[in-house]
Amino acid sequence: MLKFGNDCIDNQVKERQSFWNFVGGEVNQLLKTLVESALEAERDAAAGCEWHERSEYRRAYRNGYWPRTLNTVSGPVEIRSPRLRGVEVAHSCFEQYQRHTDRLVAMVTESLVRGHTTRHTKAFVEEISGVSLSPQTVSNILARLDAQVRGFHRRSLAERAPRFLFLDGMSCRIGRKEVRVLVAWGSDGRGRGELLGYRVARSESFAGWIAFVRDLENLGLSTRRLAMVTTDDCAGLVAAVAEQYEGVPHQLCGAHKMQNVRKAINNPKSRAAIEADVRRIYASGTPDEAWLKVKNFARRWRLAEPGVVKTLRRNFGMTLSFMSFHKRADRRHVWTNNPVERTIRSLREGMNHQRHYGNAASLDRTVYWAARSHNLIREAQPDKTRPVMLKNKFTHNT
Repeated sequence: MLKFGNDCIDNQVKERQSFWNFVGGEVNQLLKTLVESALEAERDAAAGCEWHERSEYRRAYRNGYWPRTLNTVSGPVEIRSPRLRGVEVAHSCFEQYQRHTDRLVAMVTESLVRGHTTRHTKAFVEEISGVSLSPQTVSNILARLDAQVRGFHRRSLAERAPRFLFLDGMSCRIGRKEVRVLVAWGSDGRGRGELLGYRVARSESFAGWIAFVRDLENLGLSTRRLAMVTTDDCAGLVAAVAEQYEGVPHQLCGAHKMQNVRKAINNPKSRAAIEADVRRIYASGTPDEAWLKVKNFARRWRLAEPGVVKTLRRNFGMTLSFMSFHKRADRRHVWTNNPVERTIRSLREGMNHQRHYGNAASLDRTVYWAARSHNLIREAQPDKTRPVMLKNKFTHNT
């Protein structure tokens, strides 16, 4: 059996660190070469001719270089930025006066969203990338994120005309108080959808929901193509949809109805037969056929399972709105609230299933960042700052 002493282990650790330090240095050198080559190419294109070339197409003269430090996720990189006399060149690698790459900014943002304080974020980024950021820089990045959140809530929805609208909420806590995040998901019925908006509310009451859907209307959300609104059976949500979207068919989630029926079953031996009967009801071609099957279902189970019959009949007609569509794909799409529930699951994953937050602003920015991380938001213009998901789970105290 081989035995390793402390000296041998220390040597292995030092060798491993030396190896990764070498790799990091090579990565930075490669990045430096690529960036400087790109800058040189852009400078030559802006000048209009080669070095020392006399040409009528010359637009500017080269004017040397100036040193610039670009902070990246792999560490600071010292590059030579070429200059032109009398002409400003817009570089594709970074913006004017930019000192930090977009991925480094995304790393800082992710750390702040996860609950790190400014001091902890500064230490975390320095440990990972070797870049030392000032507390003011970290605060500026957080302010930039807050501006993006405000921009999302105020953006115009005039170009959005979803065919199907799905509404639901998820629970979180701010301090000791439980709050709800109201979520709206729009779909064109062809597999493409987006997060239309969200709102932090005290509860899923009528007041909370009606304020949220009216906000969407004030932002310009068009209902000219809206063919169906699908929700669960929350009383406040149902009332808000009835008032705001009068005349638009309203579908209560059929999957929730199935779950409620399962919970109402007293005899486990009857579960398979009851579920088969309910599935046959929802497989009907028309509402009249479905109601006829419900009557037969009630005659069969009213004595053995009266609670099941009562649960099935409650708001049953509103679970049949999907039958107004002839295409099977449309029926399957709007029968359940699954599209918005999948959205909420994605938000939960982006939030690392965290439910406790220090204040409403931290919850708001966390939901926004999770939505961007999972590509749930359709940007009006391409945004270079792409989220970098970190695996660490932190306690939220931002």
